[in-house]
Amino acid sequence: GGHFTAYEGDPLFAFEGTVGAFPNAQVVHYRISDFVFHLFPNKIARAIEDASTSAKCDVISMSQGALPSRCLADAVNAAYERGVCISAAAGNYFNPGVRHMVWPARYKRVLAATAATSKNQQYRIEGLLKMSCCYGPREAMDHAIAAYSPNITWARYDCFDRLDAEGSGSSCTAAQIAAAAALVVHAAKATGRVEPGSPERVRLVQQALYSTAASDRNAQSKRFFGTGIVQALDAVHHVIDPANQVPDPIP
Repeated sequence: GGHFTAYEGDPLFAFEGTVGAFPNAQVVHYRISDFVFHLFPNKIARAIEDASTSAKCDVISMSQGALPSRCLADAVNAAYERGVCISAAAGNYFNPGVRHMVWPARYKRVLAATAATSKNQQYRIEGLLKMSCCYGPREAMDHAIAAYSPNITWARYDCFDRLDAEGSGSSCTAAQIAAAAALVVHAAKATGRVEPGSPERVRLVQQALYSTAASDRNAQSKRFFGTGIVQALDAVHHVIDPANQVPDPIP
């Protein structure tokens, strides 16, 4: 345990009023496993279902990954139909492991959170068994978006007055993307652009984040970052502009 406690110090949340892209967010915790990867994702599916129904969450931030399954796909699709945005970690691999993203990040209706370094380069640490951020396959990068990692704020279990900068991997970027999505959802609510509980809200959020992401528009940027590096403020400006129409349904 403690993984969520750690990345709870990420910019999605407030830390004694000093850190947080959305410091007034109400956070619902789901402890589903002692590990961050699952061969059988039924627990992830149940958590998504509960968060999007009983807890009435607007955004789900997920540092978990799994193999694909019908129950996971059904949970993601049901959350989408309820207008709930999901930001899921693309996953990490240890050289020379499998580099492709895990599920549910690979589903089109999910914001797939990849990682970029402070130099806007691929998050990759050279050396045997060193951790790097997953990316690909190519068709999955159309709905991927990057945030910064490593050296991200990282809370400590049972140390409420301590906040380190040791966060790394796509677990940290998923929370940053979720924070941006929460801001866009809040702006969409304030402007009345879409009905609450509508899949149009997910599409509007994805359009705002993807279309404003910072990108060099080259093959390397697309390969590792997908649509680019998240720009939360630009995404908020995008969603409040009535000229930007809600895109077509996501298949």
